[in-house]
Amino acid sequence: AKSAETAYAKRISCIDTEHLVPVKEELYATSGMLLKEWTMTDVKDFDGRNFPTTLVVQDKLQDNSVTTIKFVSLQFAVALEDEVFNNRWLER
Repeated sequence: AKSAETAYAKRISCIDTEHLVPVKEELYATSGMLLKEWTMTDVKDFDGRNFPTTLVVQDKLQDNSVTTIKFVSLQFAVALEDEVFNNRWLER
């Protein structure tokens, strides 16, 4: 990392060269310890864009700490109101 404010000092990403999407990412502390591992699978086409639809995040500091995210539909370039990005909206 170039900044001390960065959450993870080092990231290693593995990319599927056929679909050009990430399939795995490892996140490391400054000490070199592996903190988290992301695994991305089930690549599907959404309006001409390949996207992994299943993401599994493992916290390597806690036993049996796994979060799974599954996308069933995706929309890109969706217009949002400017108010969505103000502090009041985010603090709700």
